[in-house]
Amino acid sequence: MNRTYTVQKNDVLAKISTKFYGVPNKYNLIVNANPQLLGRGKALDGTPLINKGDILIIPDETENIINQTQKEKIPEKVKSVSDNAISILIDNTLFSFWTEYSITFEIDTFDTFSFSAPFDSDLQIYREAFRPFNYKPVAIYYGQDLIFTGVLLADETTLEPDEKSISIVGYSKPGILNDCHMPISSFPLEFNNQTLKQISPIVCKPYGIISSFLSPVGNPFEKVSIDIETDIFSFLSGLAEQRGLLISNNVKGELIYYKSQTGNSVASFKQGELPFMSCSNSFDYQSFYSHITGITQTTEEKKSASYTYINNYLVKKGIMRCFNFIAEDTKDSEIKQATLSMAGRMFGESASYELTIQGHRDKDGNLLKKNTIVSVLSPGAMIYRETNFLIKSLTMSRNNEGDITEMELVLPGSYSGRIPEVFPWEE
Repeated sequence: MNRTYTVQKNDVLAKISTKFYGVPNKYNLIVNANPQLLGRGKALDGTPLINKGDILIIPDETENIINQTQKEKIPEKVKSVSDNAISILIDNTLFSFWTEYSITFEIDTFDTFSFSAPFDSDLQIYREAFRPFNYKPVAIYYGQDLIFTGVLLADETTLEPDEKSISIVGYSKPGILNDCHMPISSFPLEFNNQTLKQISPIVCKPYGIISSFLSPVGNPFEKVSIDIETDIFSFLSGLAEQRGLLISNNVKGELIYYKSQTGNSVASFKQGELPFMSCSNSFDYQSFYSHITGITQTTEEKKSASYTYINNYLVKKGIMRCFNFIAEDTKDSEIKQATLSMAGRMFGESASYELTIQGHRDKDGNLLKKNTIVSVLSPGAMIYRETNFLIKSLTMSRNNEGDITEMELVLPGSYSGRIPEVFPWEE
């Protein structure tokens, strides 16, 4: 976690850098974490001027965070927890008394959680753990499986004559990128002929978020920049989309770039057979197209190039519905992939299913996860043939019905442009 330091008499940033990092030349880490220093004069050594009494944020170095993550082990206090129990470490203090919980894992944004339980304000351990605006680190385990690493955002108490309760919510560590901008000291910030693998660590570094790449990142971007008012996640997700990548987090709280999963199913669910509980469908008819055409930008040096994806499901029915888009920061040689990526997103967003089952594990005892494939047969939801689906999002919850998993399913190949020849509603 970041630390703070109160500036003393005769302090300069190089001296503080030496105190915390062992060398004087890492003072820019401190400057980037303290935008209030922007515009100040210079000290005699050329570093930004600081005053006695200033409270400075001292950020952790990314390298140290990486090493901590790689060495992570199951805490001793979690090892005795039963296989189907939920426990939370809040700033390394174990809490396992939750009456209800909901944890949502998303394929193309960040995971979130919410928990509720009785609250005893007389206990000091409760007072220390649940204070507003402390942004405490959180690790969540299901049995001995780490399933979430993030930050506590809100803790709200409810006081009634016969009940005191607390509700807490939070998101995965990279969720801060969705809230925040780059420090003002970073601007102007422009990238020339750099790939996502080069860009991402730079914009994530001020917040100590590690970037992990599970798929090839594609070609460099000729020229891109981030605006002062643009949150970091919007900037990165826009670049990722142009390269046919999804952006989310893993259980360790790292920012990950990857492609949607294909292959064999990890579990099968059939209407009328446990653990199947229910299934429903949702179709967006206005976002389903027969032709999707991507076009590169025209410049003074060259004309634009284009590529058209044909959705034969509609074309064979004689239906024409066209959609065109300008593929910014895309070279002519990349326009086909950009268009296929857009087509994949169309399929992922135009047809989805909500599947609810009992429990959180597959038949082999493994926890169900986002971005994996499951097989479903549910005539009541217009799935007339046993069909493989991609888990787009997954919510683990506990209520008076017990442990339940709700999955949002999309067609396999969604987000990649690999679309099945036969759809689940076809017989």
